[in-house]
Amino acid sequence: GTGKLLQEREVLAPARYGGQPCPTELARDVPCTPRPCPFHKVDCLMGQWMNDGVCSKTCGMGTLSQRRAVLQKAQDGGEPCPEELTRAIPCSIAECGGHGYALAGLRPGGIYAARLAADWAKGAVEPELEMRRIAGGEGPP
Repeated sequence: GTGKLLQEREVLAPARYGGQPCPTELARDVPCTPRPCPFHKVDCLMGQWMNDGVCSKTCGMGTLSQRRAVLQKAQDGGEPCPEELTRAIPCSIAECGGHGYALAGLRPGGIYAARLAADWAKGAVEPELEMRRIAGGEGPP
């Protein structure tokens, strides 16, 4: 923008022997930036959306929380940052149904998946668990 500079002077020797008198104005304001100051507007800079956890469902449609950070705030009239720093998006790990197996966990003989036996799904009184080795060693589950 524009500004003012104060210029001051002092009388070093008064007029003598009919010399011209010294001016009475010993200070004045002088404009010092006749043109506007240059400025560089800086737009907001946002980070990438990052997953904040896992899908809410292991099969079928669920939601996944995401977040992002402000990397650079807007300055000097630049594009402002959006207010939204978190969001939930749809996600799907697998379709429901399929073979009906779920990860049962680690066992000494490897990694196993389990599902309820087909007889129980058809109305059997006692559920029976079927185990399937999906990775790892030898031996019974």
